[in-house]
Amino acid sequence: MKTINLLLLSGICLLLACEPAFVEEELALNQCIVLQNGFRYDFSDEVNFFVDTTNDRTYGYVRKFEDFFAFFEQISFQRFPLVPDKYEVVSIYDNSSEPYIGYYQTIELDQFGYAYELDKQRPNYLEIEEVDEVQQTIKASFKAYFKRVDTNGWKLNFPDRMYFTEGRFFVKYRIE
Repeated sequence: MKTINLLLLSGICLLLACEPAFVEEELALNQCIVLQNGFRYDFSDEVNFFVDTTNDRTYGYVRKFEDFFAFFEQISFQRFPLVPDKYEVVSIYDNSSEPYIGYYQTIELDQFGYAYELDKQRPNYLEIEEVDEVQQTIKASFKAYFKRVDTNGWKLNFPDRMYFTEGRFFVKYRIE
């Protein structure tokens, strides 16, 4: 019996030693990958980032379309500096000059979906990891937790909370 257990234990150790370590995938240009409520999604259907030099502000968004554009979700990033650092973010509803992250839904092309606001009790951040001013690219990661504040009259089965964890994007920005 000891020999069988020892062989079984050896086999398990060998399998674990051969198992490849998790390797974070490299992002393509204009790609945003995020875990939304624990499920992996690609928010790269539409990616737009801008640097407004006149008003000294940076903003952008990533979108995921479903059902032939009848429904889309958008994560917005605004007022963040083009300086590598980790920034706490505020709600879009806060009247502040701090960086913020917003989450929106649009249904039937032009109707507001459920309304969510940033959950201030959770750790929300945007970390600018790399800025290449020559290539005009930004590489960043983020985490944002939202809670539903209104259904806007819809009776859909969307969750009360939206969690965006392990969010990463690599985008090209335009100067306006």
